Amino acid sequence: MPMDRRIKGWEHLLDTRLLLRELQRALPHSEIQSIQKHYIRYKPGTSLLVCYQMQADGNAYALYAKSYNADHSKLSNSQKKSFEAVIGGIGHLLLPRQHIEIYLAPNDARLRSIRRLQNPHRRYVLLKRTLMNGSGNKDFRFASIETLQYKPERRYVACLTLPQGHKAVLKAYRQRAYEQTLAHIQQLDALGISYFPPLIGQHKEYGILLFQWREGELLTECWQRPDFDVSTLEKLAQQLASFHRGRWRQVIAPRKNDLSAIVQGMKHLTPQLHDIATRLVQQLESQLRQIPNLEARCHGDFYAKQILCHGDNLYWLDLDDISLAHPGRDIGTFVAHLQWDVLRHRLTSQQAATYERIFISAYQSHATHELPLQHLYTLVALHLFQLIHHPFRNCESEWVEQTEKMLLCIQKYLRQGMQGKPQGCHATYPRRPHIHNPFRLKKDATLHSLLQQALDPAQCIRWFSKYLPERNIQAIEEISVLRYKPGKRLLLRYKLMSAGGELTLLGKIRAKGLHRSVFRINQQLFEKRHALSTGTSWQVPEPLCMIPECQMWLQRQVPGREYTQLLSEGAGGTMVEAIANMSHSLHHSGVRVKKSHGVTQELAVLKQQLYKVADQHPHWQPDIHKLYTLLQQYSLPLLNRPSCCIHRDFYPDQVMVNGQQLYLLDLDLACMGDPCLDIGNFIAHIQEQALREKNDLHAYQDITERLSGHYLQLSGHQPQDAEAIAIYQLLSLARHIAISQRLPERSHLTPILLTAALEQVQARL
Repeated sequence: MPMDRRIKGWEHLLDTRLLLRELQRALPHSEIQSIQKHYIRYKPGTSLLVCYQMQADGNAYALYAKSYNADHSKLSNSQKKSFEAVIGGIGHLLLPRQHIEIYLAPNDARLRSIRRLQNPHRRYVLLKRTLMNGSGNKDFRFASIETLQYKPERRYVACLTLPQGHKAVLKAYRQRAYEQTLAHIQQLDALGISYFPPLIGQHKEYGILLFQWREGELLTECWQRPDFDVSTLEKLAQQLASFHRGRWRQVIAPRKNDLSAIVQGMKHLTPQLHDIATRLVQQLESQLRQIPNLEARCHGDFYAKQILCHGDNLYWLDLDDISLAHPGRDIGTFVAHLQWDVLRHRLTSQQAATYERIFISAYQSHATHELPLQHLYTLVALHLFQLIHHPFRNCESEWVEQTEKMLLCIQKYLRQGMQGKPQGCHATYPRRPHIHNPFRLKKDATLHSLLQQALDPAQCIRWFSKYLPERNIQAIEEISVLRYKPGKRLLLRYKLMSAGGELTLLGKIRAKGLHRSVFRINQQLFEKRHALSTGTSWQVPEPLCMIPECQMWLQRQVPGREYTQLLSEGAGGTMVEAIANMSHSLHHSGVRVKKSHGVTQELAVLKQQLYKVADQHPHWQPDIHKLYTLLQQYSLPLLNRPSCCIHRDFYPDQVMVNGQQLYLLDLDLACMGDPCLDIGNFIAHIQEQALREKNDLHAYQDITERLSGHYLQLSGHQPQDAEAIAIYQLLSLARHIAISQRLPERSHLTPILLTAALEQVQARL
């Protein structure tokens, strides 16, 4: 774990187990089950603030905790304030020994308005004083409130909704930020700029601004769709060039580079990357000195999440950071966030390169100032540096790897800044690719030997020339080992430069030998993709070739987000019918597979896994034996069921969502079997996720019912199919007992899953 020893509460804030123990001691009468961090704000040597979600007494609570340098006096000042009771009669906690201060929402040390806004009566009074008289707008005093964004002690953004459906956006700031933003609004109104949301209310004492609601979709969502119209980027670039031409009275100074503070933070967070970051900063500062001073009216935080698309209109959402600065800074911020979206797999490298090229070209054709490409690339590197702590701040699971990739991206743009060559030119890419392999395979002789070949760039180039001649691969930019299952398989990612631009491939290696049958199944499904996409647009990733020399086959990496993430964010309901359509389409694809899998094999796998847990935990042996015996009896109706091509490992991680396009991943276990197995397995995985995230097995019941209901509708509402789905769901849920023991972070769920499975099978029998 990274460590800044000057911040006394560092270890407790980042290790949720330690903080959970302290909270349980401080609130002994509240049943606190878990806490999970989701946002971190870190100032090297000064402070650390972490936001959490806490499960307690069957409810979810939001809270944040912070710790300062041991010499800081802010903790003692907080005792003089009053707080609203949240749980156990407490809304604020001090842990003096750890130098930690905890605020349970809606309490906030700086934003007093949040507590008032969460109380319906106090919200009514507050909004009555906020709304502008005679503004002609709706009366939002009676509106409900939904949090959109919250940065503790800095800013709170919410949506107000009236019963009739009318909406407004409320923003609460600290006093200085409120005054700056209000001054910006007044200037923009005087200049007649109409693409910012109109102000309909303000409250100086509580730092509240109320804006008219704009309908539309964020640009970050629009450009992930296959049918995205790139002329939107041309229009946005023209808008930005026009904005840069206007006059402006300086209210705030432009953001400082703060490069030394960033490098200092890396010294504590990623010491292994500190030296390379220091060298890159020195190079960056040298190149920044070559850029002439140029002042224009700049947005200050310009990127795709700030842009709302509605028909032919583009609206800008935030105006907090407008200042006089070099106009290339807005372009640098925009492109830097493009690359950040690539790292999070929200865009492909090829998409980002295309959008970058179109945006910069359109901007330069409308700008009054000449901005050389090498200067823009240097400013992109600058703003990538300012995003370098985003993976850590957002609690990304692979934040160290992502930070390392951001440094490589910075290095790439710095080279372009020196050379001034357009992106995509081979000479700007490193000659020696970056190789990332976090796994040790030396004891795994077969896979170790295969991996050594797959990580050899020269050997890979020869293979690509032999098996993928039409792609014209020119260079390898990066090779990463993504997954390793000892004695079984490996998953690698190749980032390549081809004649057509950047290309990202996934390579699958199997210890037992090249998985030719799986490659051919993917080939058949990909070739049938248009016929299978009736009603729902879905396909498998494009399979490209087999490389027998290292027992690997390659497929194109697809864009999008796993359905698991959408479930976690509360957006899982949007695609549930489409997933049922996709599964039904697979089952009726006509693809034939040699392997078969029925209930007999399913019970054999379950028995092996369950009794392994029983051997390790003798106190569970009676319940496990009873559960398996009952499941055998419960599964009798599954004998002699219909058979077709099934996925057999169908669960939310295997579905990639990119706008309205679905991708079905990982058909390694595809076989002939009961189609209801896939649906039952998918439902059980959703239930396990609900238990893990919401502490409630049935938190996503509406989604699971819609999934099975729509699938049964497509299948003709056969009663025996509904029964089969229910049985396979329970068999899969029982298998999660063993899965929870293989994953240490889920081991606390084992007794809950065991009890739930037993209760369900007893109730159904």
